[in-house]
Amino acid sequence: MNTIALPKTLLNRLERFTANTKATPAALLKQALTNQLDHDEWLLDQVEKGLDDVTAGRVHSAESVKKMLGLKNATKR
Repeated sequence: MNTIALPKTLLNRLERFTANTKATPAALLKQALTNQLDHDEWLLDQVEKGLDDVTAGRVHSAESVKKMLGLKNATKR
């Protein structure tokens, strides 16, 4: 088993939350960490694919996208 140090405030929140559920603190932490890593790995993959598209020249200007979408004078933010 591995251990990690948690700030007391986070540990208190975790204990309060799991006291009202059937989940154990360890199970909740494992699920939260798995979900976060899944998301971060997916995001990194998407960024890398986007950068590959830019490198390969597979990009469109804002004007060409507006034209493809049939937008004439989209308002600027």
